Amino acid sequence: MSLKESHDKIKNYVQSYFYLYEMQFIPSVNCSAIDKGKALVFPVILTLLTSFTGWHLFFQMISMENLMDVAFNFNVTIAGIQTLITYVTVNLIYKNDFFTVLDYFDYITTSKANYFAKARMNHLQSSISISWKLVRLFFIGASILCLPLSLVGLIMLKFDTPLIYTVPGIPSDSMFYYPVNIILEPIHFYYIMESIISMDSLFIMYLFYFRGELYSINSVAELLTDKKTLDKDGENILLMVHTAHRNTLNQLSILSNVMWHFYWQKFFVVCLCMCGSIFVINQDIFGVVPLAFTVFQLGLLCMPGQLIDECSEVLKDTFYMILWYDMKLKYQKSLLLMMIGAQKSIRPETLGIGEISIYTFVQVAKAAVSYAAFAYAVLI
Repeated sequence: MSLKESHDKIKNYVQSYFYLYEMQFIPSVNCSAIDKGKALVFPVILTLLTSFTGWHLFFQMISMENLMDVAFNFNVTIAGIQTLITYVTVNLIYKNDFFTVLDYFDYITTSKANYFAKARMNHLQSSISISWKLVRLFFIGASILCLPLSLVGLIMLKFDTPLIYTVPGIPSDSMFYYPVNIILEPIHFYYIMESIISMDSLFIMYLFYFRGELYSINSVAELLTDKKTLDKDGENILLMVHTAHRNTLNQLSILSNVMWHFYWQKFFVVCLCMCGSIFVINQDIFGVVPLAFTVFQLGLLCMPGQLIDECSEVLKDTFYMILWYDMKLKYQKSLLLMMIGAQKSIRPETLGIGEISIYTFVQVAKAAVSYAAFAYAVLI
């Protein structure tokens, strides 16, 4: 598969994401308010569904004896709130930034620049393929997990409802009680789960692009460690490396704000969901299923930051090994500027954690275990 074909898959995913979640398939009418209001259909539906579990937590729940009831509805409620915030952040505030960076991805995957075309075919192609396989695994695995999770309430409540809560406003003796609950609640659960997966996948794929481009830059920069290549075309190679490195940093900075918001809210909610899942394991081993999902999700969110950090460290070493003493003074200055730029952190960052890496996984997991132990000691 060519680099362009791999890129087209990701591009189609990004375009489909905004197309579906903003309801762009609804025909346009001669009314600006209605056309713009299509983007609000998803958050309105999500708010309504999330209010059902929130209502159950605060008004329908009689006691906290059933830990599965507490943890499950707590997790679904905060997941719904977080998904709503992510939608507003990505689709309504920073949408143009995603398409600006996507245009940059279009450019680098179709560029025929000397040296870079081959390097990108090797490194960028590999990185995009890895991200696509991870996203597919994430989608398939989570979709399979949704089935037993959506049926746990149906089993525990003797086939009254598929989830633990019931839709408010419908009495148990109503003819609509069973059809509405049994049909609507699994749809609610899949609605939230698939939304979480699709939004997480968007960020994962974008970050893997930057990883692949940094490795491509490093591959071309390594040519400057060879004396013959440096003498033959060193000035041109240095200029291309400098331009590519600068453009990559600029494009990553465009997404820095949205990534800061996304990772902050995501890690906070993942920590709470892990806490709730650990909390319920003491009563029901079935709590391992949502715990496995959140652990895998947390690992996927932390992985790109760690991988980008590793390739940026490799790039720093390569810049250091370039035969700068055989260059003219003006090109030595360009190399110095690149080395200074490479010292800056280019990993995604967020509030309270700083740079995202594998250590972030440990931090969030440790916090979740601590909170679960505290909650169990206080509430039980």
